[in-house]
Amino acid sequence: MRVINDCDSLLKMEKNLSIFTEEFGNRAEYEHLKFKEASDLPKKTKLVIVGAGLAGISIAAKAWHLGFRNEDLIILDENDYFAKQFIERTRNINQKVMRSPYKHHTGPSQDLSLSDFARLNYKKLSRAEKHQLYLDRLGERAIPPLDFFLSHTIHVVIKHSLHTNAYKFKVKEIYKKGDSWIIEDDNNNLIQSKYVILALGSKVSNSNQIPPMTVPLFNSLSTSINDYLSEKNQDICVVGSGNTAAHVILSALLRGKKVNWIIRNEEIYKCTDIPHEYWRDEGLSSFMKLSIPERELKLKEIFHGSAMLEHFYLFRYFKKRGSLKVYEHTVIEKQVALDKIQLSNKEIIHVDAVVLSNGLVPSKLPSIQFDILTKKGLPILIDETLEVAKGSNLYIASTHSILSLGPAAKNIDGARLASERILIDIVNKENKSNILYSNDLNNSINRVRRSFFGTTGAITG
Repeated sequence: MRVINDCDSLLKMEKNLSIFTEEFGNRAEYEHLKFKEASDLPKKTKLVIVGAGLAGISIAAKAWHLGFRNEDLIILDENDYFAKQFIERTRNINQKVMRSPYKHHTGPSQDLSLSDFARLNYKKLSRAEKHQLYLDRLGERAIPPLDFFLSHTIHVVIKHSLHTNAYKFKVKEIYKKGDSWIIEDDNNNLIQSKYVILALGSKVSNSNQIPPMTVPLFNSLSTSINDYLSEKNQDICVVGSGNTAAHVILSALLRGKKVNWIIRNEEIYKCTDIPHEYWRDEGLSSFMKLSIPERELKLKEIFHGSAMLEHFYLFRYFKKRGSLKVYEHTVIEKQVALDKIQLSNKEIIHVDAVVLSNGLVPSKLPSIQFDILTKKGLPILIDETLEVAKGSNLYIASTHSILSLGPAAKNIDGARLASERILIDIVNKENKSNILYSNDLNNSINRVRRSFFGTTGAITG
């Protein structure tokens, strides 16, 4: 077991952990903003963002500030509403807090921050949450409540009118026609766009090979918590080493279950799942200096599943009580009785249910009729712009940009890093195309340029 206290904090971490354990409802309500039908799509636009998850929302909101509005900005997603997968997955594991800090959110830097959003709803916070917000205002490590994060995200959607330009649309194929891209679905609905940004999410991982068993098997991210933690399941076996597993374990323990935690590698507790420098220039520049094979090795070195540091103090209590037992460096080998399984270390444990909590992996990209270099299924992009090829006007963000953007590509703040590279490239191209901007758009572009790079050069038509 390793406990790595690498928080960006000067104060010692307090052990007031009631923020994890208090039961509360959705005090800050968020709306499921339904998408329009694909049949209502405009025929042509300037910018299409494929993906309406956290990354897609963040990039679209920043594009709005650059003047991409109304029918110049279209969002496509195969789901029904914004951030659907994130909302459902966090609900399924009973997650109540964000692992990422207050400063990591979907809103542009010039808009209302998550911290200020919580401050404006201060009376709705519990005592422990008020203290966390106080720590954030001091610049210390602080844990935001999940429901406020979601409510702020929907605020970002509404503030930038993103819901008026979002369509339910499962992309089947993307191909070039002249200087434009054509995005098409299975029903022959299509849209033509000058620029395309793929901001696709992740799918549930089934990487752990579980032998055939008759013991009830659940995946925590795709199954309701009330199913896998039902009354009949008292002895729970949780497989996985990351934050998903930790939230499942805590929920099970708080419901009085006995938990066996099966970890293929090592039990690790950290503030964040990646080192802090990879959200900042020093980490980004050092990563970009590496060759592609070296980047692969660096990513493999960094990504080891870990629970939050706060989970360590909570789990220590339950370990002492005997309701949580951890098995490191082992996997499930076989079922040896109706309600017993054998681990690879030859220990035999009683289980009523096995819950897989292996996290997420990049989802499959749509069919793209364009030569894109890849390495083990991940695109090799132009580092500075996240473009698939120079002048292609096709960009890739989110997890799929990890070979160029580094480890932060998988996290919420990775959308900020991606938009800094992508949108400035689009702005530069629009500038060179001799388009006459309105004064409002000119001012918007220059303001965003300054916020990204600190430059002040005016943009003219």
